[in-house]
Amino acid sequence: YYDWMLWKMRQEREEANMKTKAKKLAQNLNLYGVLAIELFELLDNSIIFNEIAPRPHNSFHWTLNGCNSSQFDILVRTICGLPVKDVKCNGKWEMINLIGHDVNNMCLYEDQNYILHIYGKKNVKPGRKMGHFNKNIS
Repeated sequence: YYDWMLWKMRQEREEANMKTKAKKLAQNLNLYGVLAIELFELLDNSIIFNEIAPRPHNSFHWTLNGCNSSQFDILVRTICGLPVKDVKCNGKWEMINLIGHDVNNMCLYEDQNYILHIYGKKNVKPGRKMGHFNKNIS
């Protein structure tokens, strides 16, 4: 239990540090709206930066189901000048993209423990994101 508590405290401290840095970056860019920062945690627990997007980003589509406000809700509220509350996650979520003809693979839909989002794109093309599903893995 002690090791878990130390790990949890370290994780919370790093999360707070990353939020502070992200807010400072947004302020320095004079950004108003959504700032998506994609990071990856490696097996050694180090974190590396991948990309930044000053808009909703496909890596955060899981927020549609995994948070009290999605990245899309936040963007619309900021554009309309409405208040935005602190975002809270409701568990740990996994997002699986449906790329190209994967959207037609009926085997993918056998598991009913996810929330499906199909984008309704008319043309299926290799490499094109056609949808995704979110799954609570908490």
